[in-house]
Amino acid sequence: MDQVSVGGTVHVAAGTYVEQVDIGKQITLDGDGAGGTSIKAPAALATKFTTSSANKPVVYVHGATGVTISDLTVDGDGAGNANYRIEGIAFYNAGGTVSDASIIRVRETPLNGNQHGVALYANNTDSTPRTLAVTNNTISDYQKNGMALNGDGLTATVSGNIVTGAGAISDLAQNGIQIGYGAGGSITGNTISGNDCIVNPDCTADPTSASNADGAAGILLYLPGTSTVTVDGNTLTGNQFGIWTVGATDVSITGNGVAGGASSNGIAIWDCDQWCSAGDAVGTCCMISGNDISGHAYGVLQRDFDAGAPVPAVAVHNNSITGAATYGAWSNVALNATDNWWGSANGPAHATNRFNVGAQGAAVSDNVTIVPWLDAAPPAGVSYAPVTTTSQNGKYTT
Repeated sequence: MDQVSVGGTVHVAAGTYVEQVDIGKQITLDGDGAGGTSIKAPAALATKFTTSSANKPVVYVHGATGVTISDLTVDGDGAGNANYRIEGIAFYNAGGTVSDASIIRVRETPLNGNQHGVALYANNTDSTPRTLAVTNNTISDYQKNGMALNGDGLTATVSGNIVTGAGAISDLAQNGIQIGYGAGGSITGNTISGNDCIVNPDCTADPTSASNADGAAGILLYLPGTSTVTVDGNTLTGNQFGIWTVGATDVSITGNGVAGGASSNGIAIWDCDQWCSAGDAVGTCCMISGNDISGHAYGVLQRDFDAGAPVPAVAVHNNSITGAATYGAWSNVALNATDNWWGSANGPAHATNRFNVGAQGAAVSDNVTIVPWLDAAPPAGVSYAPVTTTSQNGKYTT
């Protein structure tokens, strides 16, 4: 790397290279394809930066913007046992692009409950505006996170990636794609699966209970920045939480396919009012629209841990919410969930009042406004006009 000028390109021929790569200037690191060029972790990785503890990335990018990494595999080789806080690729106060790459085996051997092992990690600690584009990569066999993109000033654009967790495991809670701690950006057109925690009782407890705050997520937005974070057109299957936001300022969740099982949750919005102001219009902090949410215990779940004002300004419209084992929509505070398809032209059911109008769709909890609802499933990208019939039982309150 030292021989390459700023703005230059390092072409890496096909082969396996056991080394730790350090990039501190704007260059392009380009392989011979993810199936041809592999950078594999050595048995001992040097500490390259320190956050809460030492970080040991296989490929380390720091203090530079415009760095491009493409067309290669980064292989952690399961070497996390001797390298606590192993990462595949890490951007530390840096920006650039990772594209058409594969990041694999960033974990301990065997996989266990130690809380580290991130395939693609970014940490912006000085609040300097930086961008990171993550496009068309394949990420799998990680320990904790497929991606963790964090820090005030970081804008991440994550698109077209395939991120695959270990499936239902009892060791730890994995996350596929995380944006948080002040970072913002967009997550679009990705395929994310297999992030499912079955640790007892933390991950298996009732997600509506006040004590439970643990779990695995396909997409996790944890205290993101003040700009809108867009989650659009992703396919999520087999995740404990399909999409999970905590303390989000402004989130747009649209056009996603979120499928799960009887113990999973589709879209969960927690403490969305953390940054809202009293009087904010519905949808200001979170708009959930045009999604196909199917086969979960809870289709849409809103929890407000802050008992004070303001009430979260969340809107749930023009979605298909079907096959929920417990509730299609549950909330402990007011939730506007009108103009959705609930699996029946008769609208959703309720635990204590099933309308007495024949077969009905997914149930809703107290606090959820559902009239008018859609009388048919909305085609992809189309917002159906709602039915004109309403019911006096269209809003449930405690």
